[in-house]
Order: sequence, then C-alpha cells, then structure tokens
Amino acid sequence: MFPRLFLCAGCKSPTFGILCASCNDSLYPNRRILPPTAPDFEGFAPLLISFDRTQRLIRRWKEAGGSALGAKLFKMDEALKKRLLELSFFAIIPIPQSRPRSHHRGHESALETARYFSRVLDLPILPLLELKETNPVRLTGLSRLERASASNPFRITRDYPTGLPLGGPLQEHIERESEIRILIVDDLTTTGSTLTKASSTIRLLLPRSRHWSGSLGYRPRRMHGEASRSHRDVPEPGFPYRIPEPSLRSGGTSDPERS
Repeated sequence: MFPRLFLCAGCKSPTFGILCASCNDSLYPNRRILPPTAPDFEGFAPLLISFDRTQRLIRRWKEAGGSALGAKLFKMDEALKKRLLELSFFAIIPIPQSRPRSHHRGHESALETARYFSRVLDLPILPLLELKETNPVRLTGLSRLERASASNPFRITRDYPTGLPLGGPLQEHIERESEIRILIVDDLTTTGSTLTKASSTIRLLLPRSRHWSGSLGYRPRRMHGEASRSHRDVPEPGFPYRIPEPSLRSGGTSDPERS
C-alpha cells in the first residue's frame, strides 16, 4: 500500500531509490576535457567533479565492493564522450592497485573505472603497468609534497609484450617510433602524483606517447589540504563551481587534427 523506503547509499537517510535527493543533486558531472592536473598530460577527463558530498559517495563506492552506487556515479556526459572519441586513443591503461586491498574491498576500483571508459568509448584495455610490490605504501591522506616525493611504485608488466592484448600492434608502434595516444585511468584523482609516476613509467617504453587521463572523480585543488589529510567533512563551496577554460594544451579547444 505504501511506497517502499530504502536507506540512501550515501547518507543513510530514508529515500525511495539508491540516493536521496540531496546526494543525487550533489553529483556534478564534468562536461569537458579539463586542463592537465599533472606534468606530461595533455588533458584530464573525470566523470564527476567531487566536492564534499560526492567525495564521500565515491569513497563509499570504493570501500563497499562497488555497490549499487555505481549505477548513479558512472555516467559520461555526451559532450565529454564526443571529445574523447575525437582524440582516437590507441588504448586505455588502468592504474594497477594492490591485490590484497582490492580483495578486501571486493573489487578493483581503478580497473572497474577503466572498464566503464572502455565500454563507452569502445577502446581496448591494455594492462601495461604492474606494481613493483604486492602491497605498496598508500598515498591516501598524504600532502602534495609527500605524494610527489614517494617512490615510483610502477613498472612495465613482465608479461610484455607476448602476454598482453594488443601486444603485436603496440610492438609495431615501438619499432616505428610512432606517436601513440593513451588514456590512463584511475578511480579518483587528487594531486595527480600517481598519474605522473604512471606516465613516466609508460614513457620508458613509449617515449613518443601522448597522455590523457580519466577517472571517476576529481577533487579540485582548492579542496585539498587538511580535508584530504584527515578525511573530515569540509564546507561545500558555492555553486556553480567555475571550471577553468581548457587551454590548447588540454585538447579542449585545439584542432582535432592536431589533438
């Protein structure tokens, strides 16, 4: 007789769906390729700009085995999709994550994010990177300086090239020393230090490669600091948040033939 009530997957308040109205309205979709957040990148394409409430939703999704939140979080704006398709990427390279941690969570969040980009953009996934250690030091909660000074946890996978999909075509690019465009995907980006280390590792094998990055969420730089260190709630900024206009380097307004 009465509508069935659920608990919001974000804030646990009563709701009629996966998210309550407040959590659902907090999802701020990204509609363009943003200026690069890390050196050696030409642009950055997060699905969501993750302010305070959205940041909590993404972290809950990461820690809760994927959960039903994915249906609400994984949506790509058509304008962003169109621009990414214009760039004609060779492949998507996911950021590798700790297997013990992924097993504990019930899913590998960066790979799951990469699979979403792969489905939407119809691009192959190329697992070119692997971790040097089984359970590397976590960067969560570290300052920008601490993240930047941390050692590079990545290396080119030892299965390269015979054990990889696209191993043959990739080898042809290497032998011809031709330009290749790569989309490096992580689950959540804050300072960009992880992306920088992944990019520098890939360039050891592909020195002429051009890199863009994608993720589920991006936390604007002004939201870092103590909030990032302690994971405490911080006041949500006023809306709409003004995203900087993409530069020519970001690929947002450049000639498609060049980018």
